[in-house]
Amino acid sequence: MSPVNSRLSAMRDAIKKLKPEKSQYEDSRIKKLENGDIIRFLPAPDDAVPLVRFFTHGVQRNGRWLVCRCPATVFRKCPVCEHAAHLHNRDWELARRFAKRSNYVSNMVVLSDRNTPQNNGKVFLAQFGTQLFDIYDKACERALPCDPMNGSNLRVILGTKNGFPNYEKCFFESPSVLFDGNDERMTAALDAAYELDEFIAENAFPSYLGLSNKLQEFLGTEYTIPSAPPPEPSKSAAAPTEPSTNPPKAEALDEGEDFFERMSAV
Repeated sequence: MSPVNSRLSAMRDAIKKLKPEKSQYEDSRIKKLENGDIIRFLPAPDDAVPLVRFFTHGVQRNGRWLVCRCPATVFRKCPVCEHAAHLHNRDWELARRFAKRSNYVSNMVVLSDRNTPQNNGKVFLAQFGTQLFDIYDKACERALPCDPMNGSNLRVILGTKNGFPNYEKCFFESPSVLFDGNDERMTAALDAAYELDEFIAENAFPSYLGLSNKLQEFLGTEYTIPSAPPPEPSKSAAAPTEPSTNPPKAEALDEGEDFFERMSAV
């Protein structure tokens, strides 16, 4: 390889490292919720919990990204969570950037998509964060939003806050029967719903050693891979602790924990 081509190849490799490694998580079944959308959440097949939660890490530092699924979802030790805990007392803001984030996945049917009308009537997966989850959880006090008979349509109102997408103004309409009670359309939508277990399956999350190697590549000399991985906690134990994303004096449970306790009791 010529010196010029070698330099160009090195430059391309450097540019790739500036991009978050999100392509591995792209899923054509997932539709991004856009401003003006009207959707109806759907129940999961076989009367399973209508949405699942998994944790991720996404950190940008020195022009590079670390993006990964968090093994704490499946009650395994996570080196990124441990690194966040290590940073907590000396640099809380940096620790917060390494902290795990909650992601929720549910089935939905699109009732109105102004930007892509061909999506209307189709079933997708919705993936969202804590803002929209809090609205969903609040609506559950009235009725499950995903109930095709007594649930409610969600109007998506997307804004921005501090430069980030903001879903706080989304709201559920008054309760209504899905598709105005059209049995054929309702049955078709319910039959098209996806299983959600794959999002919280053991093999969906990296091993401790694999994630440790990735973290060391990201941090360099700031991080040393443990000589031996710590023992894994029992699945019946509480989820691994880590610093809250709130200031130290306002620590709280992970978002949505109460919701999943209620759903498991239904």
